[in-house]
Amino acid sequence: MRSLLPLFAALLTAVVAFPASNAVIKSKNFKLYVTDNADIGGWAIVNSKLEDGSGLLLIQRPSVYTSINSYLLGTQQQINNSRAQLRFPINGGSYGMVAPELYPGQVKQVTILEDQGSQRFSLGSTGKLRVDEDSSADVFYACPQVVQGATGNPNYVLYYAPGGKATEGNVPSTECKHIGLVAR
Repeated sequence: MRSLLPLFAALLTAVVAFPASNAVIKSKNFKLYVTDNADIGGWAIVNSKLEDGSGLLLIQRPSVYTSINSYLLGTQQQINNSRAQLRFPINGGSYGMVAPELYPGQVKQVTILEDQGSQRFSLGSTGKLRVDEDSSADVFYACPQVVQGATGNPNYVLYYAPGGKATEGNVPSTECKHIGLVAR
């Protein structure tokens, strides 16, 4: 019985030293900014919280607003392979970004939900936010919209379009701007 004690101690040390690969982890905090658009490049991503535990992601001038903190949540494999949640710590809660399931050519507004979110995100090698593993294109649009309670003009709201190309007529406004998002 005594000879099993060193073996047990070695196994216990190995388990502690090598955590399970399916452990959920939180990435470092980062802030998202608009990229790949000359008109609003560098603009900040901010939240517009709604009363029901959901909200919108707005795009505002960086001279007035600072982007909200964000992080990826998931296993290391999920974070590396566009299967993590994109989370925002807001007012003591945690809100996840929801990128709707759409067909190429469709466009839909992005929302954030308290304690929920799509498991479809990662950061590429250049820091660009990716949606789904095969997504290398800029897949977002900034569309002007009047948002009740939001200040500053113009207010842009974040929209998602798989593959980065919206079919003409699916974009809410001709003033929408095709953008990417980059972490800093």
